[in-house]
Amino acid sequence: MTWPELVFDGANWLWWLIGSVSAVAAAVILLKNPLPLPSKIRALSPKAEFRWAVAIWGAALPVWIVLLKMAQYRNFQLTSDSAHVVHYSWNAIHGHGYYSSMYGMPTLAGHFSLLSAILSPFLLLWNDLDVYVILHGLALGSTIFGVYLLAKRRTTSRLLPWLLALMAVAHPRFHDLMGTILEDSVFATPLFVWAAYFLESGHPVLAVGSFALMLTAKEEGVAVLFGVGLYYIFRKERRPALEPVSWREACFSPSSNFR
Repeated sequence: MTWPELVFDGANWLWWLIGSVSAVAAAVILLKNPLPLPSKIRALSPKAEFRWAVAIWGAALPVWIVLLKMAQYRNFQLTSDSAHVVHYSWNAIHGHGYYSSMYGMPTLAGHFSLLSAILSPFLLLWNDLDVYVILHGLALGSTIFGVYLLAKRRTTSRLLPWLLALMAVAHPRFHDLMGTILEDSVFATPLFVWAAYFLESGHPVLAVGSFALMLTAKEEGVAVLFGVGLYYIFRKERRPALEPVSWREACFSPSSNFR
């Protein structure tokens, strides 16, 4: 058995386990039977729990998805469209125009897709398709950490953010995104989640920047802004569950108000 096959088998069992745990936990909550935290988790301080979340959702999961994408690439599961994306990005950064000689047309003749060109300077650092494999994996992997942080802002429950993160990981659409080709539209999901987090946490400039990048991922991104606009118009002002704190303060300061 090759290492890509081991990665795929491991991913299948991992997703089955995560999905099962999420379904059972959600069922218990829906039945209004309080789900007690295991004693080891209850013994953790909020800061220690947050550091575990950073380690799992912010670091381990993105690295795992990068490994999964690299296994796809080595096992010839990324189609010619992935090569096309990297090809026109390489042409763009090397001054040959945003053009694909593989398809014989400018990229914008097919889709409004500019994000790969924005990321093309990375090809100057490493002239290999693995650059885009890593960027896709890290971006997609960061989505779940964004979900966790969003939940952390909207509830004082210690369990709910973890459960929502698990449910997001186990979602079939997220599973599909992990298996897709290298394409700009894959970035739309993490960019939307982080834009929502920045909006909720009082960072409008970062929120607008994330939304703007999302619009460069595919032409359908414009439709998403309609829903975002409605949400913002009808959104009730409410005090966040957590006061904004810096990453350093949340993770390392003993006097942090992160709770």
